[in-house]
Amino acid sequence: MWQNIAIGLRPNGKLSSIERQSVEWALKKTQLEDQRDKYPEMLSGGQAQRVALARAIVRKKPILLLDEPFSALDPSLREDMLLLVADLTRDLGLITLLISHHPHEAKLAGGNIILIEAGRVLEQGSAMALDNPRENSALARYLGKS
Repeated sequence: MWQNIAIGLRPNGKLSSIERQSVEWALKKTQLEDQRDKYPEMLSGGQAQRVALARAIVRKKPILLLDEPFSALDPSLREDMLLLVADLTRDLGLITLLISHHPHEAKLAGGNIILIEAGRVLEQGSAMALDNPRENSALARYLGKS
């Protein structure tokens, strides 16, 4: 698994000491430190999803794109990873686009939401709108509150 994350930095696997520290940091952040020596075929679906997140964050690019990134995780770990994404977005100054069909995930990740249906933006605004959507709005209908 360690190499699977490191490949995000250098395909040849020859990392500097700072890059090795970054891989260690990503392992710790994604709660995978104890899985470091496993091969990809030995990982659960949730572990594989966290490896993909670790590989993305170790690269330290300004934009983080996540499409249903934690669908294979149990609820507790899913929440931990969503809070991690929120923290990384804030701490590293990232622009994060998280695709999810679960309003709770959008609230945990924070920021803004965009409700898209059939390729059209129906509504956008603060994730806080999930708690109290405007009456008869597209968001209220989506949430079953209209």
